[in-house]
Amino acid sequence: MDKMAIMSLKEAAETINRLSMKNSLTAKEEHELVIARNVLEVARLSGADIRYQAWLGDILLGDGPTPTRAIEEAVAEYERNVGYGDAPHLLPNKEALVAAIHVSVVVSED
Repeated sequence: MDKMAIMSLKEAAETINRLSMKNSLTAKEEHELVIARNVLEVARLSGADIRYQAWLGDILLGDGPTPTRAIEEAVAEYERNVGYGDAPHLLPNKEALVAAIHVSVVVSED
């Protein structure tokens, strides 16, 4: 039996978060990612509390039940409190903001 086929929900979230930070994946890592996403999807369909967080660097900007919703919340928060601009510390537009956001998955410890 494939060692990676048995993965807890917490392990799946950690795997997704770790591997999504990498620019390129090995075949083994791609396999791990597929399994982790499948574990998460089965858990979600079974009613598990899975949340997604949208981060800009080390700043949490958004949270939601899906990656898309977390990014939408992050964009709204950034636009409401920071805005776009030309200064070195500001992002020039929404596209640049979305490209700079990293989404992580969080599962309930229950």
